[in-house]
Amino acid sequence: MPTTIAVSPLGRQVASTDEVIQLDIFVAEMEFLGVYDRLEVWKSSGGDSGPYTELTASTPTAPRLPNTGGDTPPTAVTGPSYNLSGSDLLFLVDEATQVPVVFTGTDPLTASNLATQIVAQGLGLLVAYVDLLGQIVVETASAGAGARLRVLGGTAAAALGLPVEIVPMRGKDARLALLPGLLRYSFSDLYGSALAAYKIRFRNAYNLAVSEFSLPHHVGAREGVARTSLIVGALDMVQVNGRPFVNQKVLVHTVFTGLVVDGMLMAGGGVTAITDENGHVEFTLVRGQKVSVSIPGTNMIRTITVPVDPAIDIFNLWDPSVGTQDVFTVQVPNLIVAERRSLE
Repeated sequence: MPTTIAVSPLGRQVASTDEVIQLDIFVAEMEFLGVYDRLEVWKSSGGDSGPYTELTASTPTAPRLPNTGGDTPPTAVTGPSYNLSGSDLLFLVDEATQVPVVFTGTDPLTASNLATQIVAQGLGLLVAYVDLLGQIVVETASAGAGARLRVLGGTAAAALGLPVEIVPMRGKDARLALLPGLLRYSFSDLYGSALAAYKIRFRNAYNLAVSEFSLPHHVGAREGVARTSLIVGALDMVQVNGRPFVNQKVLVHTVFTGLVVDGMLMAGGGVTAITDENGHVEFTLVRGQKVSVSIPGTNMIRTITVPVDPAIDIFNLWDPSVGTQDVFTVQVPNLIVAERRSLE
């Protein structure tokens, strides 16, 4: 099951209520290789309980009105007729450009004629057609997660089944292609929110098999240092029988050394995480920082210096080659033994 390490705001608002949210997704090759080849991203605006909507699709898609409309049919459909000459519609594209449409001609006007007029007056921003059920469907000419569309009003909206919405319909990006050797994947929710919850799962594009969803992940606190100054340290643990070591605590601790990163003084302290169902645990760390990694309940502890190589996004906390100070230390209590005396 994939694991999201960082769900963070990028500090830029694209509208009064929207914020660009960056997801950095780290996966282990063993979780997908030979079974899945795509990564889906899902979002809930109402918290962990959902409902969740997929932000990705098999290919980039455009926002569609109504959202129940069908795909473009292989051959043109005429559809029903309407008495709508002189009536109008007002679209808003990408929350930036208003597109007014006024229907002309002699009633009754066929649905295909109305769709043609929408395209003709759409400023190159709209696509319209009649689906197999005779419904007029309107989309943006551009596809992808950045595209948005809604109807602001118009006398023809109700008759054509085009809802007047406060919240726009949104396009989708293509699902992320999983590649051997690539452990980090990034996805931007261009219209996100600090209140949103995100889940991810794997998919096989050929047989449509899907994995279980990950746990919900939320927007974390704003990072104090640049993302380029951060790296993920990971550890995979197994038991003596080779099965994943689940629910084992791992502690990463640093002392106050006076290290300054991006103009900010690094303080000391520790962070604890617990291995998941795969025996896997991860920490987001500052590059160049000297830390100790320990496994509570055992005598295992080591001191490393977090890698600074910008080409590395994730590293093994127990890799012998990590850091310039790479030693294993067993903490032994200093027990004072009483002097032996004979009894007389």
